[in-house]
Amino acid sequence: MFGENYPGQKIIGHLWNGKDFQIFNLSTPRIYSGFPTFAFLAPDNPRADLSAEGIPDLQLPPKREIGFFAIPENRALLQEISQTYPGGESGVMYRRTKPNEVLFEYYIIKP
Repeated sequence: MFGENYPGQKIIGHLWNGKDFQIFNLSTPRIYSGFPTFAFLAPDNPRADLSAEGIPDLQLPPKREIGFFAIPENRALLQEISQTYPGGESGVMYRRTKPNEVLFEYYIIKP
């Protein structure tokens, strides 16, 4: 589907872990967990929208990789997640057609 040198290949690899990779979307209302791109790239992954109000009560599923995705406007939420759950891997995905424009940022936590 994607070439070996595609910059997002690493994150796509996580998505292909299917049910073992939980997706939390921090990008509502612009992007939501039912967004067609999520459904296409990660049809078997559990997905949920997470707002700032939900972060303090968040219970991470055990024994599962977790991916948090945020649009640039919600960077502060992603930073709050990384401070609450340190030790994860963060990254930035840029638009292919506008390489200086951030498409989304992510934070991955492994069990």
